[in-house]
Amino acid sequence: MFTGQQVIELYSIDNSYFFVEKILLIRYLSCIGHIYISASANICNVMLMRNSELTEGIAVMDSQNNVVGTSKVAAKKVSVFVLYGWDI
Repeated sequence: MFTGQQVIELYSIDNSYFFVEKILLIRYLSCIGHIYISASANICNVMLMRNSELTEGIAVMDSQNNVVGTSKVAAKKVSVFVLYGWDI
């Protein structure tokens, strides 16, 4: 078993053997964290901005651009496309 001081010395930044591994691990985890944070912010933003479309539906038009009705199903499909970044 290691004592507390030995563990501190083993994993200290002064120990050049673990220094590079620590820096690479910190950079890797920070990149992954930023990806998850931005993806979560994107989902929240889309849901907040399209909330009225999801509750009221979006206008469905015919070939002469006359409003035929509203569709909540189309609003849900459009929101999924926007979340994944797909072009319609």
